Order: sequence, then C-alpha cells, then structure tokens
Amino acid sequence: MATCDQCGKPALFSVNGHPICVDCNLKIQQAFQIRDNALKEQENFLLDQAEAVTGIYGVMPRHNIQHPVVHHGPMNFHSIHVDRSVVGAINTGTVEKMEVALNHIHANNRNEELEGLLKQFAEAVFKDSSISARPRTT
Repeated sequence: MATCDQCGKPALFSVNGHPICVDCNLKIQQAFQIRDNALKEQENFLLDQAEAVTGIYGVMPRHNIQHPVVHHGPMNFHSIHVDRSVVGAINTGTVEKMEVALNHIHANNRNEELEGLLKQFAEAVFKDSSISARPRTT
C-alpha cells in the first residue's frame, strides 16, 4: 500500500500524482475552500467597486460565500454522576463547571443551604436576558 507523501500514513487519495492520506487530503480540501472563499470575496469587492463607479447598484450578481455555523442557541445542562470510580468529574463544557463546583460543595461541606442559594443564583443569572457575556464598551 502506498504511503502519504506528507506524513507517511497509508494513502487513499492521489493529488497531482502524489499519494495522500485522509488527514492530509482534508487539509488540502480545507485550503482549497479557504482560497475559493477569498477569491469570491475579492470578486464581490471588485463588483461593488465597478457599481460604485457607474452609479448603478444591484445589477451584477454576487457570490454566496459559505461561513462557518456558530451555534447561539440555549445551553443544556447534563449531569453525569460517576460513583465508586477514579473519575472525579466529567466536564461536558464550560457551563457545567458550575455543576461540578456545586457537587464539590455538596460532597465536602454538606452545606445544603449554601448549595441551594448558589444554584438559585446561577439559574437566575443564566435566565436573565439582560446579562451579556460580551464586555461593555463605555
């Protein structure tokens, strides 16, 4: 079996006569996509400039440029309990750090009043739509 010219893994693809593995092929495809998007953005800019010179706008078609999807939806909490194991905590994301801290308070201090107050506070902050994670600019 042929090996990748870039990293030595088993090659499954051929690019310009060079054997390439799956990982390297993905990197090449991503590089092509980035270059393609840059060329489309440049062409859209040049079309904008041409329309600005002529004073006639919205005549020339533009390229639709794909952008990565960033999820801004609601966050879900998933409590994972591991008992009689060496695993101390399983972190499934940054939001769950509060859950891990509350479990630590519960296990070490047994202060149910403090635990309840912290949980109420965290839920109130989470539900308050006026609070933003973005820093304020003054």
